[in-house]
Order: sequence, then C-alpha cells, then structure tokens
Amino acid sequence: LKHPRTGELLLYDDKGTFIGVDGILLDLGISSHQIDKAERGFAFMKDGPLDMRMWGGEWDNQANEFQDGDTGDFHFVANKNEASGGITAAHICNEFTQEEISRLLKVYGDEPRARKIAQSIVDARPLSTTGDLKEAVAMVVPEFAKKGRRMGRTATLARVFQALRIVVNEEDAVLRDAFEDMAPALIRKGGRLVVLAYHSMEDRASKRVMRDGFVDGSRRRGGTQRDIYGNEIIETEGKNARPWKVLGKKQKARAEEVELNPRARSATLRVGERL
Repeated sequence: LKHPRTGELLLYDDKGTFIGVDGILLDLGISSHQIDKAERGFAFMKDGPLDMRMWGGEWDNQANEFQDGDTGDFHFVANKNEASGGITAAHICNEFTQEEISRLLKVYGDEPRARKIAQSIVDARPLSTTGDLKEAVAMVVPEFAKKGRRMGRTATLARVFQALRIVVNEEDAVLRDAFEDMAPALIRKGGRLVVLAYHSMEDRASKRVMRDGFVDGSRRRGGTQRDIYGNEIIETEGKNARPWKVLGKKQKARAEEVELNPRARSATLRVGERL
C-alpha cells in the first residue's frame, strides 16, 4: 500500500517492518447517491433499468430502444461492456430458474414469501425495468399486511431489491474477504474492528466473525469456555484461537439520529478488539 502522491510505503516503519493499523471502520451501507439515481436501478420508488451494478455499466437513456414508440418507457438492451461488466438484475430475473431466484431471495433477503415471489417473477418475464419487478412482486404481496409492516409491500420490495443487489455485486464474497482476510491482516494486536451493518445478512456475518473468526457459522470454533468466576476464556493460540474479542453489545441508532437520518434506523454497530 503506497501513498497516492509520494509513493511512500504505508503501514510500515522506517525499517520496512509491517506495523498494521490501530483500527478499521467498515460502513457497509450503500451510498444514498446511488439509490437516488433511477438509472442505476437500485430503487423501487423510481422507474429505471433493472441493472443494480455498483459501477454503473454503460446504460445510456438515449441509446435505449423504447416500447410503443415515444412513450419513454425503458427497454433493456445489451450493455456495451456486458461481457466484462458482470450480470445485471435483469439477467437474474429473466434467466435464473424459479428455484434459484427463490433461494437468493431467502438467503440474501430473509424473504418469507421467496417461493411465491420467485414464481411471479418467472411468470412476468421478460422484465426490463424496476417497475416491471415492482409489478411482479405486487401480484403476490398485498400493499398492507395484517401481520405488520414487515409483510407489507414496501418492506418486501426492499428485501427483494436488496437480495438482487447483493448477488449482482457479489457482496457476500467481498464481505467475507474483508472480514476473514483483510481486517485480521491489517489490524494489529489491541486494535479495533468497527462494523456498521444495515441488514440481517451483514450483521450476522459481523457477529460471527467477531465471535468465531469466520463468516460461515458452520465453521464455528469450540463452544464458549468460562473460568470459575464466569468470565469467558478466549484462546489466542492453537486450533481454537480467535482473532477478535467482542467489546460490548451491539448498538442501534438513537431516536434523535433516526430523526436526522431516517436511513440510520436499520444500522447496527458492533466492535471487536484484535487479539
């Protein structure tokens, strides 16, 4: 890692010995600037191309083929950089099987109606805009639900769009690399890893990595051991060695913070100390 202007090596002392950093803050939220741009395809409140790639692709409104003449409706066309630009949300909705769509909605969105929504998406093909996807979801999800807001249409759409975005951008793999490889390698002993997560998948990964060192819960190291006073015994060497010690409990945004920034209501903060 080098300084962008001077070329000086960073994270090393004068003798060239790696010294690491005192802490890393991982803010896992998506930029509001991206969500608010209809042409990026992240938001269901605005109609736009069903894209969702973080790097934006090469979508050009002027190059779109319009449906029904000059109505101004988006029509999905092949991206100029599609071969190297990865899949889009439209690819998933139009080419994945019902079972594959159902699984990703369940895994990455915690969506209780995953199977019904996946079938509705398949039945509605071809989908080319965020509006098309919104209509497919509306076919099987009521606007308001008796079981509470979580089962209503707005909350459901948020989970569906989240799941597609995660798969399109391979966020789970990037998160795993950051948690299991990057953070332990860069943060020196006694340093802090601070994570701001905004949905359940991210927070579960944050909780597991600080507890076990792994994102995957099935790889959990031996159960918690305590001394005669009830204090947790943390192994720092051997096969059950853990890279982190959890500091305090998870924290949520206060009411005053949510009032200033409504999107902070879903944020969860966790802190770990490097062992």
